Amino acid sequence: MRTQEKISMRKKLFALFAFVVSAALFAVGASAAPAAKDKDELDLYAYTVADLNVVNPETGRTLRGRLYRPVTAGRTPLAICAHELGSNYARRWPQYGKSLASHGAAVYTFDFAGGGPKERADGTPGSHSDGETTEMSVMTEVKDLEAVLAAAKTWDFVDSGRIALIGGSQGGAVSVVAAARHAGDFKTLVLLYPALLIRDDLHKKFASADACPPVYKYNGWLDVSPVYVKDMWDYDLYVDMPKYDGPVLILHGDRDEIVPMSYSERAAAARKNTKSGGRRRFPCGKRRGGFRFSFAVNPLPARAAAKFA
Repeated sequence: MRTQEKISMRKKLFALFAFVVSAALFAVGASAAPAAKDKDELDLYAYTVADLNVVNPETGRTLRGRLYRPVTAGRTPLAICAHELGSNYARRWPQYGKSLASHGAAVYTFDFAGGGPKERADGTPGSHSDGETTEMSVMTEVKDLEAVLAAAKTWDFVDSGRIALIGGSQGGAVSVVAAARHAGDFKTLVLLYPALLIRDDLHKKFASADACPPVYKYNGWLDVSPVYVKDMWDYDLYVDMPKYDGPVLILHGDRDEIVPMSYSERAAAARKNTKSGGRRRFPCGKRRGGFRFSFAVNPLPARAAAKFA
C-alpha cells in the first residue's frame, strides 16, 4: 500500500475511534453533541490546544500535559489519556486528542511522574513531568492519574458525569486499577493493547520481589528500581477488571510481540458476568500502535458505536 494511502487510512481510523468514544460520552446529556448530517457523518468542532499542568498533592510533583478542547458553549465530555511505559503525551497521543476534540470531547494527555526518560535514545524529547524512572511504578502512576481525575472534576468546562479513561500498554494497566477504584467517575474505559502481563513478566525476570537490583534496565532499555517490582509482584489486575461495570472497549493486535492478545482475551472473560462485557477479534500485525494495528481496527467503530452508545 502506498504511503499516501496508509496516511489516509490512519486518519480514517482516528476519526472512527473518536466516534466510538464520543458516542459513549454523549450517551448522557446528548445536547452537547453536534447535529448529525446523516447516519454516518457528524459536524466537526474547531478546537484549541494548550499546555495544562497538574500538581500531585501527595508527592508535590508537577505532571505536565496538554489539553485539546472543542470550541463550544457549556460543559463538554472529557477523555483522560494514560500513556505507555517510557512514552509521553507528544508521542501518538496528539492524534487521539485532535480527533476526539473535533468530535466535541475535550482531551487531556499528560506525562506520568518518572514515566519515561528525560531524553529518548533516538534524541527526541522524553518525559516532560517531574521525577525519575527509578521512582516510578504502576502504582505511582495510579496516584498520578487519581490526581489528574481530581483536578479535572474541578475544571469549569468539564461535564464531570462524562469522563472517559483511555490507557495504552502500561497506561492501560494503570487505567484498569484507577477505573476499579473510581468506577463511578468514569463513563467509559478504553484499553489499547493493555499491559496486563506485568506481574507475570516480573515473575519471569526475578526469583522474588526482593531480587531486583537498585537499578535494573527493564526490557533492556528503561531504568527502574525495586519499587517497580514490589508494587506489582502480588497484584492481580484481573481481580480489578469486573469492579468497573461501565462500557469497556479493548483494542489489541493479535500478533503483538510484547503483550500477547491472550491477556486481553482473559480480561474480556473476566467481565462476562457484567452487563457491559463483550469483545470482537480483528486480525492485526506486529506493530502495536503502527499502521497494521490501525488498519486492522479500522472497521471496528462503526460496529461498536451502537453497543457502547
